[in-house]
Amino acid sequence: MIARAADATGVEIIPRGDPGAPDERELRDWLVAAYAGDFTGEDWAHTLDAQRVLLRDERGIVSHAAVVPRIMVCDGQALRAAYVEAVATRADQRRRGNANRVMRILGEIIVADYDIGVLSTGVHPLYMRLGWERWRAGDVW
Repeated sequence: MIARAADATGVEIIPRGDPGAPDERELRDWLVAAYAGDFTGEDWAHTLDAQRVLLRDERGIVSHAAVVPRIMVCDGQALRAAYVEAVATRADQRRRGNANRVMRILGEIIVADYDIGVLSTGVHPLYMRLGWERWRAGDVW
């Protein structure tokens, strides 16, 4: 399957279920490489049926982030939650603002289309710089 070309800035927003999405095997292999092999089949399963933001250059994908719709219940109220998955940047392009760039775009999508955005990470500073708040077990929201 051939993906749509990225816009002039190299950014491509791919809606859920878009037939023009990148080849799944190619994208999964890219994510495994970007995570230096620490991207499992379970991680991949979490990214299926996602809306994706890709940043590309002449060599291919530079950065990727996905959002998967979920339902979260808070105080008995069901919230449309955007669960962020598989944020990654190609090794030779790290520390250049690429993850920030795809996450800013993904953040705009979350604000427009969901009640809440959630993610799990070990890289808190990246997301906190973008306005995400850290939730700790026991916090009430």
